[in-house]
Amino acid sequence: MVLPYDSDHNAHWSWLLHCPNKISIVPGKNRLAVTGSPARSQIDFFASLPVNLDVHNRFDPPALNWRNKTSGGKTVQYPDQWHAAVSPVEKVRKVRYLSILQVLSENKGNTFATPDILDDHTFRVGSWSIAAELDPNRTAAIEIKSSDQKAVLAANKGSITIGAERYATTRSNTAILVEKLTDCEIVRESTDSCPIP
Repeated sequence: MVLPYDSDHNAHWSWLLHCPNKISIVPGKNRLAVTGSPARSQIDFFASLPVNLDVHNRFDPPALNWRNKTSGGKTVQYPDQWHAAVSPVEKVRKVRYLSILQVLSENKGNTFATPDILDDHTFRVGSWSIAAELDPNRTAAIEIKSSDQKAVLAANKGSITIGAERYATTRSNTAILVEKLTDCEIVRESTDSCPIP
């Protein structure tokens, strides 16, 4: 996911993650690891600026059952959870994040792919390539494509190419998904829009 943040003043922008399972910072990397059952995950961060990662296991302020809600005759407790924040090292007007989340079963025999940085906006993760516009002064856009040229998902690209075929969106600011299956081809386009009153 690519998240653009923009303000009329220097601000503290944070990418937040909350989880009942333990979150750990992987030393020497902009990476978080989450352990648990039945799955575990790895989250790699890339940004337009250097970032700090902070992890703790407490609510701030503490989560209290001040209304004394009950369930099954017992007072509901709100145990602490794990929380992570990824933030630029300084306050800025604009920042852009790319977070790559991988989820695997708790089976210790499988391993996460290590994202390879091909250039300042292109990454390879296993059999997938990700092209993400991380310059906050340019329009946010992302394209995720399988190496076998059978699937691509893109947002704010206008058009995409998969294999020898080009697919154009019908509107601006849309996402497009193309999947080439054995017996058919799926093409879907979607856009966010304001609800009609």
